[in-house]
Amino acid sequence: MIPVITVSGYLFAALANGVVITETIFTYKGIGWWAWQAAVNLDIASVLGFALFNAGLFVLVNLVVDILYTRVDPRVRLGGAIQ
Repeated sequence: MIPVITVSGYLFAALANGVVITETIFTYKGIGWWAWQAAVNLDIASVLGFALFNAGLFVLVNLVVDILYTRVDPRVRLGGAIQ
């Protein structure tokens, strides 16, 4: 079950990061379309904000995946590398 959780987490993060292409192709007005418009108009602050949002989303997904590891496999425990 651990590999399924890992791949699912990365697929969700990739899906959320690929929203720019999807919304641009199908002309949906969402955060991806907004980021594309910001890039076209050279709005650096908006592009950096979108990149920061995606990075935060990726970190959050990895945190949820790590927490799910402890729920699925009792041998895995949270605590950090230094013990």
